[in-house]
Amino acid sequence: MIFLVLTRFNIESFQKYHTTYNENNNYSPALIHNKQVFTSLNLPENTVLFNVFGTHYIEAMYYTGFPSYNFIPSKEQYLDLKQKGRVIALFQPDHDLPDYLINDPSVIIINEKIENERCD
Repeated sequence: MIFLVLTRFNIESFQKYHTTYNENNNYSPALIHNKQVFTSLNLPENTVLFNVFGTHYIEAMYYTGFPSYNFIPSKEQYLDLKQKGRVIALFQPDHDLPDYLINDPSVIIINEKIENERCD
């Protein structure tokens, strides 16, 4: 069994995805940046995060403890969360936000950028 593992182990692939050995590796630095963003958020206890780039909403849930989604809430979702007393926080999108989010002063807009780099 050990022989099979040793013969199939590819050190170059390991270095490419799990170290900063390769100068072109933007993946690890991006994950480190995202962790810093998520752990630096100072949000109320009953917050729900939205517009977390790509699949990084999983990391956001891990580091913040808040439910996190990669989309902007619909008006129905927004009203449901407001009725339940939840605070809505979202990362600033590249486009305009809907009026129901812009006009609500309790909605928290996060101006930090989430990185989504991949190794090539």
